[in-house]
Amino acid sequence: MKDIILTVQSNGNGGYRLGIGKENSLKYFKCRGVRVHLYLSVTEEIICKTACGSPCDKNGNWLKHNPTTGKPYKKAYDLNHKKLSDWIKGKKYNNYDEGQPKKLIFKIEVLQEEIYLKYLEETCP
Repeated sequence: MKDIILTVQSNGNGGYRLGIGKENSLKYFKCRGVRVHLYLSVTEEIICKTACGSPCDKNGNWLKHNPTTGKPYKKAYDLNHKKLSDWIKGKKYNNYDEGQPKKLIFKIEVLQEEIYLKYLEETCP
């Protein structure tokens, strides 16, 4: 298993989500709608799917450019779930200075078509 850093972000609805960097979105998550198992503690698991980010074609390949406009897609994926938002708020990871979001370290394992993330710790500020 490898380490991956996810970033706490506002979801725009008063809640919070975890953002996945573009490089990791391409490398591990591949497309929207990938099933992700988040282990936030030994007893707490949240199952969600990747959201937002660049779309994929019918073969599951990341689309680099919008076929209508020709402009490049720039967004990466994120993980958004009410229980995840509640966990972020409970840990106070949503309390950060503007432009200085919390970054959290997870272990990542990809098995078949699903991704498993195990929370390790907050990175140093």
